[in-house]
Amino acid sequence: MPSALHEALVDLFRANVRLIELLTAPLLPPPPEGLGPLRIEDATLTDPRPLERRADLVIVPTHGPAFVVEVQLASANAKKWTWPSYTALARDRLQRDVVLVVLTLSETVAAWAREPIRLDPLGSSLCPLVMGPAQIPVIVDPAEALAAPERLVLCALAHGRGPSGEAIAALTAKVAPCLDEDRGRFYIDLVSEALHASARALLESAMFENYEYRSELFRKLVAQGKAEGEAKGKAEGKAEALVEAVLQVLGQRHIPVDPAGLARLSATTDPATLLRYLNRALSAASLDEVLDD
Repeated sequence: MPSALHEALVDLFRANVRLIELLTAPLLPPPPEGLGPLRIEDATLTDPRPLERRADLVIVPTHGPAFVVEVQLASANAKKWTWPSYTALARDRLQRDVVLVVLTLSETVAAWAREPIRLDPLGSSLCPLVMGPAQIPVIVDPAEALAAPERLVLCALAHGRGPSGEAIAALTAKVAPCLDEDRGRFYIDLVSEALHASARALLESAMFENYEYRSELFRKLVAQGKAEGEAKGKAEGKAEALVEAVLQVLGQRHIPVDPAGLARLSATTDPATLLRYLNRALSAASLDEVLDD
């Protein structure tokens, strides 16, 4: 069964089908008319035998080749046998050229996927168009990130643990409040998991300070945590107020707090750490997720 990360990567293309154009344009000769409007096609590529062939995604532009998109998070030699059938069946059904696009977050997997797939002893082969970290650009322009936030998320997944992590975190903090709440929260979660520790802390702190929560309950609790901390003036007073805010959010979300977790939370006195805990409490499924450093 595909992992949550695998499905999230596919969903980025469903959310913004133009992502395939942004990624492949530097690597493929464009059709004279441009790609034109794009549509998501049924990705079940079934031949007459009782055997289902389902790619991750099939994207069909108005002009130029169609794209069979496969997300590959690990090497799997069996794919070298099924990928040619995906492209052949799509080519037959759509009656047009088809490009097999393999998306991966690992350079090792990318090198494996780039190896031409031999189709017969006469030299015919299938050469996937592989999009590994080296082909996924680092996004630094806020306007570009706002125009295609899915591209920013993909950038974070590919480069968030590298030297660009802090810049990606800062850009995400600017872009996320401009999205609808569900989409913004989903993308923040994806980016946060992809960042190295210091970049993640930067993002969580920035989101706590700047994110405009649309939920009245969360706005009230976050504001209360800030106000009480500022009123008490001392670090220990602010910490106490923030601990209380975390517990209120968890209580409103019906997340249980066990004695060991409560003791660990209450023993935390660093306001920056507690700010991260408070931000996590808004979406975490357990207290352990909140306290996971």
